[in-house]
Amino acid sequence: MDLEPRLTLRAGDSAEAATALAGVEPPYAVLHPGANDPRRRWPPDRFARVGDALGAAGLSLVVTGSRDELPLAEKLIGALHVPARNLAGRTSLGGLAGVLGTARLVISNDSGPLHLAAALGRPTVGVYWCGNLINGGPLSRQWHRPLIAWQVSCSRCGVPCTEVRCPHDDSFVTAVSVESVLDAAQDLLELPGETITDRPLVARGLHI
Repeated sequence: MDLEPRLTLRAGDSAEAATALAGVEPPYAVLHPGANDPRRRWPPDRFARVGDALGAAGLSLVVTGSRDELPLAEKLIGALHVPARNLAGRTSLGGLAGVLGTARLVISNDSGPLHLAAALGRPTVGVYWCGNLINGGPLSRQWHRPLIAWQVSCSRCGVPCTEVRCPHDDSFVTAVSVESVLDAAQDLLELPGETITDRPLVARGLHI
């Protein structure tokens, strides 16, 4: 019995994804900087540092998001030193599934696309706030690497978020380091039978 959700792509999803990804050389990694709750968002510049390392290791980059998350996607892409395909707001949900379903690796905040990628059987690195990991983290670790931020109080006013919602939207997951995300990504890329590169994921000329 499989305890985790599983999805199968439809032909139309794959066709839409193929159009959206035209010209993107496989293998590619997906970076998803958005999340409905701003407090669950890892900073876009950190996604960019990870993206630079992935690009240097030989992966193409694809950035996803909703139409409302387009500014986040553009900020991430603007901080990159390597090319990336911006698909934020440019696919249907089915098309997004098609894009995620053939990704070599998905790196994302705790969000719908992260869980969708996992259900499609793709390797994921997820940035989680501790409470959300308890409620919705992956059950297995073979293909998934959840990274946890243990902050429980607002960094601006000190209100404990486990008891009350303060008016601030400051991120609760900034304690997750770029190094830890790179280590998790490297681990997934080196799984037996799945290695695509011998080059370590080191941020190219950047201070982490």
